[in-house]
Amino acid sequence: MRFLEAQRGSTLIVALLMLVVLSILAITAINSSTVNLRIVANMQAQHEIEAVAQNAIEQILSSVGYFTTPVSGTLSVGGHDVSYSAPMCLDWRKAPGYSEAFGLAPQDTNWEVVAIAQSAVTGSSAQITQGVSILMPAGYCVAADEDEDEDEDEDEDEGSGGGDG
Repeated sequence: MRFLEAQRGSTLIVALLMLVVLSILAITAINSSTVNLRIVANMQAQHEIEAVAQNAIEQILSSVGYFTTPVSGTLSVGGHDVSYSAPMCLDWRKAPGYSEAFGLAPQDTNWEVVAIAQSAVTGSSAQITQGVSILMPAGYCVAADEDEDEDEDEDEDEGSGGGDG
């Protein structure tokens, strides 16, 4: 009988320990789900801002005006301001099947467009760079390497200037 009297409080202690263990498991599960919810919300915000930047690029690509007079600017897309750099012509070549008569043959041009979107609410940002090939009238594309070649030609002309010195 003494043995049973000594064991009376052990059921309470075991029950309290089980309650503590279950409480710790519940708190861990809640914290884990909270962290997972934050991760998913951040991913959703990042995908949304990437879609906004891509939408801005699509708006730029849908109008030839951005390529005939390339300038930097800002577009409002889905409540977000998206800044874009001036479309840059990377290279061009005479379009096949056209005559060189009068120097007006259209050109196959390759352009690069960059859009940067930022969310003021979530702080997420995305930079999207996209290339595009456009058939354009002659003279609208001055590729960067052509500008460098012209600068080199000018430097060579100045350097061979015929001084008697």
